Amino acid sequence: AYAQGLESLEREEEGGEGGSDATAARSSLLPKLRLNLGIALEAGGDLKAAEAAYGDAVAAAPKSAAAHKLRGSALFALGRARDAASSLRTALALDPAYADAHVDLGCALCALGDAAGAAAEFGAALRSDGGHREALFNLASLRRQTGDWAGAVSGYDRVLAVDPGHWRAHLGRGVALAGARRDG
Repeated sequence: AYAQGLESLEREEEGGEGGSDATAARSSLLPKLRLNLGIALEAGGDLKAAEAAYGDAVAAAPKSAAAHKLRGSALFALGRARDAASSLRTALALDPAYADAHVDLGCALCALGDAAGAAAEFGAALRSDGGHREALFNLASLRRQTGDWAGAVSGYDRVLAVDPGHWRAHLGRGVALAGARRDG
């Protein structure tokens, strides 16, 4: 029903039905509807359709950082890290302080084997939002993966200061402590 309503609005826009004010209102509403459709599709597990909806939102509103960010996130979930990184870089060109886009770009760069680039993006997210839980967690996990045990423990401690019940941070901290004991 949601998709049918969206198609009906698109047909009205193409046909020019209604006055110019009504057409302008629908034009500004369509990208938001496409984003919401993508979010609903993604929540339902249909990542390909979600990515297509986000792509439609990007086409309708190319200056929307949110549209590029959500498309990048969907591309990453589909295993297309290089395409995700491109979309996320566009989001950040439009909104350099978009912490969630920095985090997602960091994840894409990590998947592409660029640990230094990933760390830089997680750091950029933290400069935008010092308590960004996912940035803190991902940076700590990256440090753990590269054998920086002390940095990992410190990073997980920062996550736990923000979210004491973050079970993955508790687990990661334990793994980092074990790594430090083993290698130290």
